[in-house]
Amino acid sequence: MSNRGAALALFAVFLAFLAAAESPALAVSMDKSSRTKECAAMIGVETIHIAAYQPEISFDKFCDDLPVTGKTVLALDFDAPSLRDSPVEIRIVKEPMTRLAARGDLDPLTEAYLAPRTYPNGTLYFEHDFKESGQFIALITFTQLSGETRMAQFKFSVGQPLHRLAPLIVGGALIAAALLFYWRHTQAKDRNQRPQSGSESHRRKCHSALPDFRTAASQSGCAS
Repeated sequence: MSNRGAALALFAVFLAFLAAAESPALAVSMDKSSRTKECAAMIGVETIHIAAYQPEISFDKFCDDLPVTGKTVLALDFDAPSLRDSPVEIRIVKEPMTRLAARGDLDPLTEAYLAPRTYPNGTLYFEHDFKESGQFIALITFTQLSGETRMAQFKFSVGQPLHRLAPLIVGGALIAAALLFYWRHTQAKDRNQRPQSGSESHRRKCHSALPDFRTAASQSGCAS
């Protein structure tokens, strides 16, 4: 394959990467392959398993990176008897710029809220329609019989393409760098292998002569 053909082939691969980055279907497929397992939030030594679904676009299971806005179902599973017997409330808030205060006023930040109740089977489904993309935190609060509250936090993003397309962007940048390196290498190689004409070689030889020796250069045929 010629140098031009190899360069065109690499450029075609680069364009394919860019096209893939703009494809919503591929974006969802990527989330499927990279988010096949559930997320987990810890509350003390006990684990809450969390999975998310967006049935309007796919039946795939997501974790902490939801590809688009819209109808979303969060599924929570907790096996510990102490959690099953305690009322649990869910509050989804927009992630603030500053640290979230445990007892602060969360109403201005609240995106969705599920009132406290018990789930004896240990499974909770929470549905919400996200209108805007962004970073969110699910605050999962259990209230024990003694009145003590225990909270777990689960951070996730909704509809942020740069977040999920980071591997494609990095891959595209690497291909672009490889194209640039290959092009510069082939250009330098072509210049070195190109035969020089007699007049060009003669001019380069004469150019190296010092100005003080113009007379000698003239006698040798280097006069301008």
